[in-house]
Amino acid sequence: MYILLRDVEPLDAQRIASYLLAEGVIAAPVHDMTAMGYNARPTSRVMLLDGRDKELAARLVAELEQLPRTPALEGGEDEPDLSQLDRAMVVRCDSCSAEMRANAGHAACPVCSAEVDIADLVVQQHGPEALEACYPREDSIVVKPGSGVPCLKCGYWLAGLGVVGVCPECSTTYDKKRTVEMFLRRLSQGRYMADPGTT
Repeated sequence: MYILLRDVEPLDAQRIASYLLAEGVIAAPVHDMTAMGYNARPTSRVMLLDGRDKELAARLVAELEQLPRTPALEGGEDEPDLSQLDRAMVVRCDSCSAEMRANAGHAACPVCSAEVDIADLVVQQHGPEALEACYPREDSIVVKPGSGVPCLKCGYWLAGLGVVGVCPECSTTYDKKRTVEMFLRRLSQGRYMADPGTT
């Protein structure tokens, strides 16, 4: 695994990882929770399955930064689907501390009418992992045929090959979707897969 970006806002990390995945680069956000409880703002990292994608990923991130940002409350493709939050979850307004249901998607506080960003309040008050249900599940991830993943046995870079097949280097069968699912599962458990290319 390779750390592409550090100290990224959690929602930006999710946006970047989603964009990279859509472009065939296997990436995922990792939310750093060590500072939670000390009133420090949580940050995230963007991890790549393998460092061999770092140059392509850097170009794609630069490309993404040039695209116009979709306002969070207009429900863009990269924005969390707040309707998936637990109906009992509440957040407090930054201005007046009034409580509001997190899954209601308010644009303004119902008490003081101050503008609110519900997703940002959820991250601040409940941690970035609270938004996991608001993004597509890992079993819905579509891996592009040309996506680069390493052969889990020998480390051969399988970019440009089909989603399933036989490694041309060691003749081991591979399934890119299973490799990506393993990558995401291990990240969610705080474990890192070794990069076969460096062992």
